[in-house]
Amino acid sequence: MKRIPSGVGIVSHVGRGIESINFDGTRLEKRPDLSLTLTAPSHGQRFPLIVEAKIIDYHTGKTAKLYCENGVRRFQVGDYAWECREAFMLAFVRDNVELLPTLTPDLVAKNDNDTFAFGTLAGLDARSTPSGELATSRHSRSFIYNHQSSPNDAPGPISIWHIWLRTPTVAARSS
Repeated sequence: MKRIPSGVGIVSHVGRGIESINFDGTRLEKRPDLSLTLTAPSHGQRFPLIVEAKIIDYHTGKTAKLYCENGVRRFQVGDYAWECREAFMLAFVRDNVELLPTLTPDLVAKNDNDTFAFGTLAGLDARSTPSGELATSRHSRSFIYNHQSSPNDAPGPISIWHIWLRTPTVAARSS
């Protein structure tokens, strides 16, 4: 493992809403919320780590189901982080829901063909922190690289780090 010298940052650039393309170039204006460019490229690549942010607030209809459909799904189908094996989902939680009991039912929901809706391969591994909760999940991906031949055309699974941070509710902020 390569060590980073003291005083050198791990992230060299953070971009907000940087335009990118999906895995096969058919969708040209995908804009993940944050793109983190690392200081030391892995294997000569400079693909950024992608962070997709969502609000969890059941009072306004921002549910875990939307978090999965408009967040996790983007990683699974190759819209975001198609060239990476890890990505991040960042949730700003405005109500008192907890990550594990709230997110698990949607991540393990099955389709009509009895497969996991979001390609979930492993359940959530969760931890609590002073400011929120952290969990990881692994997902199969439903695309292949059209510029590669088999067996190199499969992207392999992606691990998603779920970071849920507690934020004040709208009512609490206005008082």
